[in-house]
Amino acid sequence: METFFDIEFMLRSIPKVIEALPITLLLLVLSMIFGLLLGGLLTWTKMKAPRGLQAAVGVYVSFMRGTPPLVQLFLIYYGLPNLLGQLGMRVDSWDKLVFAIIAFTLSNAAYLSETMRSAYLAIPAGQHEAAQSVGMTGFQAFRRIIFPQALAVAIPNIGNSLLIVFKDSSLAFSIGIVELLGKAKLISAAGYGAKNLEVFVAAAIVYWISCMILEYGTNCLEKRYKRKMGLAV
Repeated sequence: METFFDIEFMLRSIPKVIEALPITLLLLVLSMIFGLLLGGLLTWTKMKAPRGLQAAVGVYVSFMRGTPPLVQLFLIYYGLPNLLGQLGMRVDSWDKLVFAIIAFTLSNAAYLSETMRSAYLAIPAGQHEAAQSVGMTGFQAFRRIIFPQALAVAIPNIGNSLLIVFKDSSLAFSIGIVELLGKAKLISAAGYGAKNLEVFVAAAIVYWISCMILEYGTNCLEKRYKRKMGLAV
């Protein structure tokens, strides 16, 4: 009689699923780097730019936070080639990873911009005034006084965004990218769906352990940074 759950098959599936981890990590790292850069630009625009640009950024952030990441991925994957094609640019040769990175970057940047803005606003106004009183320029005050403190406030939320992007990367399979979940689906298809449960439990374990490692690393980074800055841990 066939058992309900084949533990041995599940354990054998874990290394196979892990083979796709580099693709997931590539999506994660690039989406976070570009997301931080774009998020910083959005934060500055929303706080310092003319009202018209601030309103435009507000609409963008609202849209990205109010629509599912899968819908955003489809909009980029199917819509961007059409849009660029109207401008005379052919992107048929682009790797699918490029579209996924663009989609996750745009989505992540919206959340990170709010994280950065709230972290900046969390710094007391007296810090700005104190920096100016000793002759610092606005940029010097930001670089030496405001940014280090704001970063300490933002790290936990940046860590949360890291986990969200890592898990959202599973959506990339919907456009044909073989990341962790995509690899699990291919393993399942190779067995004609006979071991679906075991394969997806294996994938869940890989995601779970990976997220615990990322969370542990973020917590260690936060504590180390706060100790370095002389802040309470």
